[in-house]
Amino acid sequence: MKFICLGYFNQELLDAMPLDEVNALIAESLAFGAELAKAGHVLGIELLQSPDFGKTVRNINGKVEVTDGTAVVMDKVLIPIITLEAESIAHAVELMSGHPALTRSGSFEIRRVEDMKEMKEQVG
Repeated sequence: MKFICLGYFNQELLDAMPLDEVNALIAESLAFGAELAKAGHVLGIELLQSPDFGKTVRNINGKVEVTDGTAVVMDKVLIPIITLEAESIAHAVELMSGHPALTRSGSFEIRRVEDMKEMKEQVG
């Protein structure tokens, strides 16, 4: 089964960390990802820019509006998106439980990816 792991981090804590600690966290995270990939669990990892560089597109009363930033105000920012191959959601949780970012304000939301083929068949 395929799972998407959304990594959230407290931006204020990250900004307050000394550069050598940030670099150490990045190195540990890359090593962790490499180990999961070596075991055949990582299908992809993407890093997102700061929400400050994003845009939100909405349809308000039939008119498309574009605003700077994210659509949702949160106390944490979404940075990595990791695609995992795992036997179950419990297995995906087990795999992500070792991520080094969890010791430094990070959290991961894990969701199973739906099969688009089934959805297409359902709607015809």
